[in-house]
Amino acid sequence: MCSNRAVPPRVIARLVNQLADLHAWGRAPDGWWGLITWSVHGRLDDGVLGDVQCSAWIPAAELQASVSPTERPGYAQLVRLELPADAPWPTPATRGQLTWHHYGRLDQVPEPPPGLRVVGAGKRRPKD
Repeated sequence: MCSNRAVPPRVIARLVNQLADLHAWGRAPDGWWGLITWSVHGRLDDGVLGDVQCSAWIPAAELQASVSPTERPGYAQLVRLELPADAPWPTPATRGQLTWHHYGRLDQVPEPPPGLRVVGAGKRRPKD
């Protein structure tokens, strides 16, 4: 839906602490945002290990661009949208039969997606 590139450029999304695909830029009344997608691995409700594909709009300040000379031109080619203050923002196109969770506008560290218990290295640390 949002990207005009076959393969979106990658960014480090500090808010979700991992590499993500950047699909669009958006300008809202409070500043610039990026529409990203990433994958979260864990145990699904049925007990099987699997992935949930996640997406969210996060503040542009939370995105770190790649230093790769092959990635950098991709940022300028992304769709730029005006994001309304009083209506839902666009979501990325889903791919195939993958399980998706869209967080919407995200400005703090998210909880794991519904129906997934994160295991291993991606597990959130307990609060002190």
